[in-house]
Amino acid sequence: MIWKNLTTLMYAIFLTLICTEFLLDRVVLVILSFLLGAVLVLVTEAFIFWSYFNKAPILPPPKCDDVPTQLPEALILQLEHSSLKQKEDCIWLNFLLQFLFSELRDSLLVRRFLTKKIQLEFEEVLRSRSGVLVDELFLRDYHLGDNFPVITGISVERSDVFRDTIQTLDLKARITYDGGFQIAIDAALPFHRMAFVSVKVLKLRGVLRLQLTQLPFSHWSASFYEEPELELDVTAQLDGRPMPKLKNIIANQIRKIIRKKHTLPMYKMRYKPFFQPRPDPGLAMDTRIHIDGAELGCGILEVTVVEANRLPVVVKGAKVYCTVSV
Repeated sequence: MIWKNLTTLMYAIFLTLICTEFLLDRVVLVILSFLLGAVLVLVTEAFIFWSYFNKAPILPPPKCDDVPTQLPEALILQLEHSSLKQKEDCIWLNFLLQFLFSELRDSLLVRRFLTKKIQLEFEEVLRSRSGVLVDELFLRDYHLGDNFPVITGISVERSDVFRDTIQTLDLKARITYDGGFQIAIDAALPFHRMAFVSVKVLKLRGVLRLQLTQLPFSHWSASFYEEPELELDVTAQLDGRPMPKLKNIIANQIRKIIRKKHTLPMYKMRYKPFFQPRPDPGLAMDTRIHIDGAELGCGILEVTVVEANRLPVVVKGAKVYCTVSV
């Protein structure tokens, strides 16, 4: 009886081991099948995406459209109305200019710009007939006053449009100034004499034409329609001694300069700060670069001229050349 029970137990243990081994094999097979299926799906998706992108056409990188400037429709409609020449008070513009004036009056950038402009005016005076009795002019000091000129009225006097682009714009502005602009100058005279001149603007009233045009090239100008009303306070000294008789002479000379150079039809072409100065074609530039006496090798730079406008009118058969400087 004992032997029979022992045989039965051993048989049961054997069957249990066989079933356990079979189940482990099935579990391992299921896991391997799942992993193989996942890998196969990923490989299939990667192949499909690779085939799709490989067959897609290769396009150049996107570029922004280069379109010419043109007037908005709202301004084109305004050109057809007669109210374009009506005077505007421009209160907002006066407040804006006064704010910028108070912020930038004593800035280094503005003072450098004005100093350079004053020196250029001195050079022009010395080259003219006025420089016969003056050897050299020195800027001692200047002060821009306590306020900016006030525009009491402004209107569009002229607006020439060519191909939806403003070619010439004339603004008629009535200005009033009593800010007290002052400039002090030292003048070197013959026989080692020195003259000191101080000019202060007490009042200025006039009608100014501000013109921005593309003809013959981009520039702007400001000139009075008529000789403005001008009051000056002039102080003149010669070697430290006051010269009252020179006051009227200097004041009349300043009014003469304004009348001959800054009253229509006379005006002066200006560029900065709105436009770049026109390059002088007579100035040749050396494009070679040397380091320690050895000239560097040359490279290649491709430059494409996108557009060329405002070309001068030439006679039939003539040619216009475009020179690009980089």
